[in-house]
Amino acid sequence: MQLALNTYLTPTSQQALPIPTRPNLPEDPVIPHNGFTTPEDAERAFFHLLRKANVEGDWTWDQGMRAIITDPLYKSYNTLAEKKAAFEKFTSNLRAKEAEEKEARLAKLRPALRNMLKGNPNVFHYSTFVNADKLFAQHPIWQQAKVESERRMIFEEYVDELKQREVQETRNTRTRSISKLVSLLKSLSVVTVFTKWREALKLIQQSVEWNTDAELRQVPMLDLLLAFEDYSRLKEREYEDLTRKEEVNKRRKERKCREAFRVSHVSLQLRHALTTITGTSERAR
Repeated sequence: MQLALNTYLTPTSQQALPIPTRPNLPEDPVIPHNGFTTPEDAERAFFHLLRKANVEGDWTWDQGMRAIITDPLYKSYNTLAEKKAAFEKFTSNLRAKEAEEKEARLAKLRPALRNMLKGNPNVFHYSTFVNADKLFAQHPIWQQAKVESERRMIFEEYVDELKQREVQETRNTRTRSISKLVSLLKSLSVVTVFTKWREALKLIQQSVEWNTDAELRQVPMLDLLLAFEDYSRLKEREYEDLTRKEEVNKRRKERKCREAFRVSHVSLQLRHALTTITGTSERAR
């Protein structure tokens, strides 16, 4: 009979059940006949009700109201607006307290967990939290972080730092290797503006620097090609500048030759004219 009755209880009738008393809370305040005389007293009574109902920081007003509406202390405030404002204040205080407690836990756990992760050779920049949770399941320091989301947060912070370090180291290595490669190309005097990629690659791979520098040999083929193209463009600019200078010098030399020829020609004409005039004068005498 009791089972049948429970089966047919509606959600509303189930929610109307009285809130169970909690032995760790003080006795319920009693609302005076004319209500509380001060807002502070009304707030204390209403907060007592919310604590008794185990209201949490992420609850909405509708959730809270369904949990407390049948309790006499629900009438600690006269208006719905006052009740909602007190509820928002209570949940806001709860969230702030939970955030402080969480930060305190993290401040205590973070150094120990980071040292544990740093000291383990099986943690890499590509490690996942799922694998770490299995790997360290029996580790006493890992077990101290009882909240999974907090373990995950500290682990992912550490792995993100490893990723950033890996990216930076890869970038530095690539920059260093490209610089070595460009220096190598410059040292190979046989590499000119007319050298083809396959010829240059063969010369690079036959060089002493290439065969004695493991880091240089790790440079991807695409980076080798890009470095060669950059060097080729540099050589092309140098060649163009040199060709331009030679052309300018050639034109300057030709102009000087023309000017010298013109001066010489004029000089010959003047000498011829003087000779002619002198000869004519002597014959006239």
